[in-house]
Amino acid sequence: MIAMKFSKKILLLSMVFIISIIISINLNTQQVTSYRGINPIIIFDVAHQQTFNHTQMQSAIQLIEQEFDAEVFINYDNFTYTNLFGADLVIIPAPFIYAKNVGTNSPFTTIEDRAIVEYYQDGGSVLFLANPYFFEDNLENYSSNLRNLNLFMGELGHETEDYSSLALADQNGILMNDYSYRYNDPRFIYIDNTTMDTEHPIIIGGNAEKTVNELLTCSYFSPKDYADRIINTSLTTYDLDLTGKVLSGGNYRTILLADEKFEGRGISCASMLMFSDLKIVENDTITWFEAYDNALLWENMIAWLLKDIPEPERIYPITEFGFFCFRNDCYILYFSCFWFHSIYNWS
Repeated sequence: MIAMKFSKKILLLSMVFIISIIISINLNTQQVTSYRGINPIIIFDVAHQQTFNHTQMQSAIQLIEQEFDAEVFINYDNFTYTNLFGADLVIIPAPFIYAKNVGTNSPFTTIEDRAIVEYYQDGGSVLFLANPYFFEDNLENYSSNLRNLNLFMGELGHETEDYSSLALADQNGILMNDYSYRYNDPRFIYIDNTTMDTEHPIIIGGNAEKTVNELLTCSYFSPKDYADRIINTSLTTYDLDLTGKVLSGGNYRTILLADEKFEGRGISCASMLMFSDLKIVENDTITWFEAYDNALLWENMIAWLLKDIPEPERIYPITEFGFFCFRNDCYILYFSCFWFHSIYNWS
């Protein structure tokens, strides 16, 4: 009887040991979502005279819905803190370059400006998108009013809690590169990872499969240097004004900025076109969204803004056993052993 009782104790302790190891593995590998809700809420704004909007970005929106299980709402109303409340991300394309002003400054009102700032302070994320100037008549409607977007960001002065760190160049134009371009058009600038911030999560994406290495853009730029410069063009890039005059010689140009203040995150990108369904050339089948790693960059941007880029995989060592082991799994094991031992002693 004593031997049988002893064998039962050994069997039960072995089972406890196995269960404890399984529990500890599950605790260590559990991933916690960073979304505020089960399905993130994303607002795509079309209420401010944007002629280049969601209609040209169906693939990008579909990726958001599929990869992040998100609900994307197209916004046709002015921003208020009420209709922004609960959103995880607001995507704001710039107005049309010749958009008629509403009020004294831009199609965005002061009330809307304050609503976005409060939303940002409360932990919301914002993605600002713009386009350069297109000289062709059939592409002119894709040109953005960068000044109006900057005014909304707070470029001309508000509290420091605004998005002015993400402002783009204050005038409209387009970037050119006579050396690093594709499709026989020096505006279609090729970018590799030598001019990217390869340590930022937007570029590395959490793992090797999500790393952005090559991009194609048609863009303007941001002159700011107090936000994180994530993507730059090569040194041979120069910019033109609306008349086609060269404004400055070759230099690095930043096309994507990121910043994080309080709990909110913000990105500004000077090329909305690179994430669109437009064909790169009329007789070609590939779209801008499909070019190089453009779609992957979009996915990483959204993941970063939703605070959902995964941490690098962590390898946990085999549990150490001993009297002075204080890991959670050791506590589970010791407590379980003590509990079963107590029951047998009392029985």
